[in-house]
Amino acid sequence: NAFGAGYNCYNHDGTQCADWPLPCGTIWSSTTMQITPTFGDVDADGEIEIMGAATDIVGWVVECYLWETGELWNEDLAYMIIDGCNIQHNGLYAETEAPPTFDPPQFLEADRENYNEVHLSWQSPNGDNIVKHHNGFDDNGIGGPHDFQCAARFDSVELQNYYDVGELEWINLTLLSDTFDNAYVKVFEGGSYGDPGTEIYCEEITNSVIPGEMLHHHIADPIPLVNGNEYWLGYEFVYAADHPAAVDAGPMVPGKGAWIYAGVNWELLTDIAPIFDYNWIIEGVITIPSDNSRYLMGYNVHRDGEEIAQINDPAILEYHDDQGLDAGIYEYFVTALYEDPTGESEPSNIAEVEITLPPPINLSASSAGTNVLLQWDYPERGLESFNVYRDEELIAEGITSIFYIDQNVPFGNHIWNVTAVYTGEYESIFSNDAGNPSDANEYEVPIVTELIGNYPNPFNPETTISYSLTDKNAKDAKIEIFNLKGQKVNELEIRNDEIRIGSVTWNGTDENGKPVPSGVYLYRLQAGDYEKTKKMLLLK
Repeated sequence: NAFGAGYNCYNHDGTQCADWPLPCGTIWSSTTMQITPTFGDVDADGEIEIMGAATDIVGWVVECYLWETGELWNEDLAYMIIDGCNIQHNGLYAETEAPPTFDPPQFLEADRENYNEVHLSWQSPNGDNIVKHHNGFDDNGIGGPHDFQCAARFDSVELQNYYDVGELEWINLTLLSDTFDNAYVKVFEGGSYGDPGTEIYCEEITNSVIPGEMLHHHIADPIPLVNGNEYWLGYEFVYAADHPAAVDAGPMVPGKGAWIYAGVNWELLTDIAPIFDYNWIIEGVITIPSDNSRYLMGYNVHRDGEEIAQINDPAILEYHDDQGLDAGIYEYFVTALYEDPTGESEPSNIAEVEITLPPPINLSASSAGTNVLLQWDYPERGLESFNVYRDEELIAEGITSIFYIDQNVPFGNHIWNVTAVYTGEYESIFSNDAGNPSDANEYEVPIVTELIGNYPNPFNPETTISYSLTDKNAKDAKIEIFNLKGQKVNELEIRNDEIRIGSVTWNGTDENGKPVPSGVYLYRLQAGDYEKTKKMLLLK
């Protein structure tokens, strides 16, 4: 502060900086009065500005000044507050403390469930490390039919960097099949060659196994790794048939990769048979707690860059996106939330999942005059209805049968498609194309007599039976229902106004209106010289 002269600035060696002092105040009585200048990027242009003020000690007018420096703004260095500042300016900036780091979650995986839902799982963000002997699942397995245990051995060679600082928090394993009564993941401590030591952890995983996929088992209370101890990681089967214990292509890591216990002694796979030169698909995930781990508060879940959920419990390491998704490819990532200091981590790895909603299949189109009959088959799962498109424009929706008549189609060539609409109004992709010239004089395929089918099937309590009839076979057409003994259950009349293309509904009752029991029933269309029978299933 140069009082009436404004502000002055000096280099660290005491020499005055160029272009200083900066005048401050417009009249003779203006003075800085030791008002401390402040620094910041005031106009958000990425450069540093200096703010100062002068007071007219006679007229009590305060003038505020803002000077551009042309220097890039550095928040870590160019920071000065008014309160508590050394107004003599005879000191140096203290070194700025490094900003806190926020570790992201790791090993995010996304699995499709129920056709258009996604289940996410990940591991904690605390500097995890994996120890293993295998070199990847080789779609092969060993074992059965009996009780037995499998384990991979880890000694000081693998664990030397983790003793007294690391904790075993996850066990990852793969099983070839789920042909066993029960399965348990296990941890042993303090063993040696041929001896796993003391069993210190056992948890059932029977209902968590998906054959051929890696299971990430979380240990709720991570196990500290004590200096000098061996740790054996493995699993136990109660009556395992087939060959459920998954292996890699080998060769075995000598003395470590594949130990087995079948009721007598622990021995290596190669001791049983030299051709069993494999390693179990078993690995341990070791957490090295960082300072951040003490302040981990939870996670944010993102889909395609948008936050869809916040989890306020750091022990929860999964999320089920059950909102239902349209067909397409989706990208997920998870961030970790911290407190004291507050912050959010960078994203985890991105997990991609493709949602496929099966469309109708075998779409065909045949014309009769200016009308076009569309027929198709159901996709592989249940649904609510169908939408019909002509030349990619929606022309009918909410169709519950597997045929549709597009009436008075304009002259020319057209392409038809059908989509399946599933519960929650989620629509599939287009079916195959079906094209047919609509000009009757150019190309015409007459409607044929056909028992098209019933929907839904299985059903409860009613189902719709669809058919098409030519004029020749329309007279006296009828649909009859039979049980598997050949006994007639009911007859559904086809009225004159229902000929050509139509449907009738059976409500699961006999000719007297009484409900029939669950089971398989036959329905038969008789029309002139045409006769066709199909099956349907009533479930109650």
